[in-house]
This record gives sequence, C-alpha cells and structure tokens, in this order.
Amino acid sequence: MDVLSRRQLFGLGGAAAGSAIFAGVSGRGLFAQQTDTGSDPVLRQVNSELAKIWSTAKQDGLRAEHARGAAALGRIWVAHASAIGVNEAFREAAERYIDDNGREAILNHDPDLDHLRHEASTRYKIDPSDDLRRIPPPSRDDRERLLNHILTGGKMTDYLAKAFDLLDRSQPRLIGIADNRAHVVRVQIGDPAFCDSTWNSLQAIMVSMDYACTWLIYLMPEVCMGLMMACGFFSIMYYSYCT
Repeated sequence: MDVLSRRQLFGLGGAAAGSAIFAGVSGRGLFAQQTDTGSDPVLRQVNSELAKIWSTAKQDGLRAEHARGAAALGRIWVAHASAIGVNEAFREAAERYIDDNGREAILNHDPDLDHLRHEASTRYKIDPSDDLRRIPPPSRDDRERLLNHILTGGKMTDYLAKAFDLLDRSQPRLIGIADNRAHVVRVQIGDPAFCDSTWNSLQAIMVSMDYACTWLIYLMPEVCMGLMMACGFFSIMYYSYCT
C-alpha cells in the first residue's frame, strides 16, 4: 500500500496553507477563484491519495495503517476546504437550491449513485458503488439536522473533522485476520458506543456527500469526490467492525 510519508503529508499541508496566503483574499474570494477552474489542485491530490488507501483497504481488508493514513489526509482535506471557502459555498448553494426548488426537494433527495460511480471512475479509477449502496439512505431527521446547521452559519467541515478524528481513534480496534473473500477484516467484538459514533459519522458524511454532489459537482467537484471517499471509508469500517 502506498502510504504518504510524514514529509509528503507536511508538504500537502504546506501547499494548502500556501495557496491561501498567496491568494491574499478572504475564503469567499478563494471560492470565487476555484469556480473559475472547476477543481482545486490540493483537494485533487489529497483525494488521489485517499483513493489509493481506499482501494487497498477494499482489496486487503481494513487495517490500522489505512485508518491512520486516511485520518491524516482527512485533516489536510478539512483544513484546505475550510481555507478555500467550501463552507460558505455550501451555505450559498443551499440557499439557492431552496429558492429554486423548495426545502422539501432537499430533504427528500436521494444520492445519484450511478452518477457518483461515473465521476469516481473517470477521475480516480475507482468504483465506490458497492460501499455506498449498502448504506441505508439517511433519514429525514439526519438531512434536516445538517441542513439547519449549514443555514444557521454552521460548517459542513465540523462533521467531517469529527469523523476523521474518530477514524484516527479507531486504529487500536482494527486488529484481526483478513477475510479476502469478503474483503473485510474480522475485528474484535465492537463496543456499542464506538459503533454508534461510527454510524452517526457515516450518516452525516452521507448527507454531506449528497448535498455536495447535488450542489457543487460542477463548481467544486473535488469536494463531492472527497466526501464520497470519506463515506466509503466509514462504510468499510462500520460493516467490518460493527456488523
């Protein structure tokens, strides 16, 4: 498995900080710049590394080193997404979507998994459909909770930061024997509190992914793809460890 070295991780973090400093403008201005290009190079690189780890975890079974690498990359992803104005973009896109389609259209929307599979295959040569299809659709309450959080000034990245912290803390639990037939690691018996937290994170990321891939796929496609891969990691972890 190709896991980033400490120097590479710091290099990506430096690139994230450097892009914000070089721009010399607010997060909202940075978002405006990104909409001109349609993609962010730092998020694209981090997503590419996440895709490598995800592919290895699916093939060989989820292990502690996968969780460690994905959590480190995830923190870089969150920091850079915040710096380029993704949270502001989320809120503005939500407001526009409600103006055009009504609030109920958001709360009743289901992810277009065929479209996600196409985008992931085209951009990163991976197929997330198996991991995503086994996740039950988020409840209306889950959707409304995140939507209210965004519309009242909350940050989408708040949920993602908590999720990657949980992924990092999961390392001691991901000890077991690989079952290559099922492509999972049969780990120690799960504890309810950890599994509840994993499930809640999975649902929050699923809703965030659906919103991002509905609102921002053409403006900031790497946000959609990054959330999709985070969702894939938590799907593997939950169904390996907690079921």
